[in-house]
Amino acid sequence: LPRTWQNSFYIQDDWKVLPSLTLNLGLRYSVETPPVNKYGEISIWDPTAADDSVYTNYTCPAGGCKGAFTHPTGARAYNMDKNNFGPRVGLAWHPLPKWVIRTGFALTHVDMREGFLYNDELISESTSQAQPLGDYRPLFMIDNGPPQIIYPDRRPDGSVPYRGNPGSQGTINYVDQNMRAAYTMSWNYSVQYELSTDYMVELLYKGSSQVGDSSGQNLNSRPLGII
Repeated sequence: LPRTWQNSFYIQDDWKVLPSLTLNLGLRYSVETPPVNKYGEISIWDPTAADDSVYTNYTCPAGGCKGAFTHPTGARAYNMDKNNFGPRVGLAWHPLPKWVIRTGFALTHVDMREGFLYNDELISESTSQAQPLGDYRPLFMIDNGPPQIIYPDRRPDGSVPYRGNPGSQGTINYVDQNMRAAYTMSWNYSVQYELSTDYMVELLYKGSSQVGDSSGQNLNSRPLGII
């Protein structure tokens, strides 16, 4: 149940500087909150925290295992990016009869949304009860009434320590706390010439570039250079 909010506003206007020159100026601002779970639940990996998990077929070394998921209240995967200003500039110039020169530039930020809310780190806990292997008698008898159910102990933050195979505990993702939204720059330049009342020829150049794309790498693998 991811939740994220984005708010933005912009101003834009045309300014006729000269009878033959018009500027189109604008500015857009947007702010996007880091993604959260609907109920505020989040799992943050702390490499220095004591691990109180109970692993199958594995015993922590002397001093205990280090590194565990914590669940701090109000935590976010990364800080809010409040510096998303996107200018827009356009120009139309009519220097000679039948000739018009146009050019423009725009910067647009890319929404991150819930792409960095890793659901595999929100681990659920299930517990089963059964007779020892080889004992085929029913575990509970109806005429004995409801049995006593022993629930696992919870941590102070309400979470349940992990029990099971070490390799099934989940994936750990490190995210840059000061991650910035990527942005796209686009620009254009054109020359227009009026051939006649009904015909015009135009030479147009358009370009674009995206900056600050997010990417990731698996730290728990061998570098490509030694494979």
